[in-house]
This record gives sequence, structure tokens and C-alpha cells, in this order.
Amino acid sequence: MLHFYKRLFLFFMLLHAGLQVRAQNMQQVISAGGRQSAAVSGYTIDFGIGEAVIATAGQQPVVLTQGFLQPLFASDFPTAQLLLQATAQSTFIQLSWTTTAEIENDRFYIERSADGITFTTIDSIPTQAPNGNSTVELQYQEADLAPLNGHNYYRIRQVDQHKNIRYSETVLVVFRQDKWSVHVYPNPVHGALKIKFFTTTGTPCTFRVINLLGQVCMVRQYVRFGMGYTDYTLHMDNLPAGIYFLEVTAHNHGKKRVIQLMKD
Repeated sequence: MLHFYKRLFLFFMLLHAGLQVRAQNMQQVISAGGRQSAAVSGYTIDFGIGEAVIATAGQQPVVLTQGFLQPLFASDFPTAQLLLQATAQSTFIQLSWTTTAEIENDRFYIERSADGITFTTIDSIPTQAPNGNSTVELQYQEADLAPLNGHNYYRIRQVDQHKNIRYSETVLVVFRQDKWSVHVYPNPVHGALKIKFFTTTGTPCTFRVINLLGQVCMVRQYVRFGMGYTDYTLHMDNLPAGIYFLEVTAHNHGKKRVIQLMKD
């Protein structure tokens, strides 16, 4: 019984935060045990466990609709206002979304498509809500480090603790990839620096880590990368904390790029 009232409380909190029901236009009455309840002045309605009566005021005659109430924690709406945004950066696509409230939520799956029809899961993010429940706005961020060259359709598939599913709206980002690009993470870096390298033709690369005095602290020469995306790891465990510059030279393209790093 205590668990029932806890869920009922969470339901009303989500109803208030996410759906913003206007009390002056709609009254919802919920009861148990088949008791009688006055939904609108002058009317008495019988209803049983799990049933709801919605009375819409301001109409003559008053319109009454009776049906079975499906609680939000067991429906297709474990979150309120799942808002997704996607923005193209120089070498990746930044994804962000917010929820205004969550009930028994579990996690979010990021799905991507080239045509807006067939989607593939590319990552998953657990909920930030304690035990899956929240009545405040929560913000989420993740990056697609290997976007498609051209059209990228994204949507969020949200799954609650009962395996119920809800989808966000689908957003489109058109991404134009250079002949070669490099993205590093995390930054600041503690030990291993992850490098995601992209090239349209394949090329050997040289990596040099340089400190603020201009001294070369680390060199990796002629690391070969094939066409498309390749992951590479640069171990910086032995370097002291400070600011460094990663110089990347793509030999087949005759160009180099410099990325500032923070080592903690």
C-alpha cells in the first residue's frame, strides 16, 4: 500500500510539472473502493478502483467522460517534455536533451539514421534522476564522434524500469566532413588521450606533444590510418600536469593541426 501511494504521489508531481493541467478548465477525480465522489457540483458519480472521471467545466451541459486511468509510471510517458537538440561542430555532432520530470526512468538510447526511417543505436546514457524519479529539469549531453557525411537523423529512445518506451522527436543535422579531421578526448586528460581520426583517402600521421617552453615531450611518427574513422590512444601518464599542445600532421594531405591540451 505504501508503494502504491508513493507512485500516486509521483504521478501527481509529474502531471503538474510536465503536462501542466489547467485546474480551472479540468477537474480529475480518482478514488478507490467504489465510493461515490462529487465530480461537479450537483452531480454524484460512482467509480471503482483505477477509474477516472474527467469533468470539463465551462460547458452547458457539463460533459463527463469516464474511463480507466493508466498511471504514468506504467504508460508510454515515463518522462515529461523530452526535448532533443543536435548541433554540428567542426569534427563531431553535439547532442543535448532535457526532461522536465521523470518517473521510474532507466536510461536513454541515442539512435541515428541516414534516411530518417531505419535507425541504429549508437550510444546509451543512464538517467540522472535518483532511483529514476525527478520533478526538476535534468539536462543530458553526448557527442556523436563519428557522424555520417551528409544527413544525420537523430532521436532519443527512452526506456523506464518497466521496459516501457518513449521516443523523442527526430532532428536532422547535415554534416560535411573535411578530407581529414581529428578529435581528442577527454580534455583535460589524466592518463590516456583518446584520438578519433578521420580521413577520406588514408594517410600516415605524426603526433607530437609540445609543452609551453616549446619542448617536444612525446613523438609518434608515421602512424598509419586507413580510410574512414580510426581510434588511437596516446598515453600521457608520465607527463607532469600542465598545458600542452598536440601537433597532428597528416602527411598525404600536407597539413597539420594543433590542439591545446590540459594534463591534470
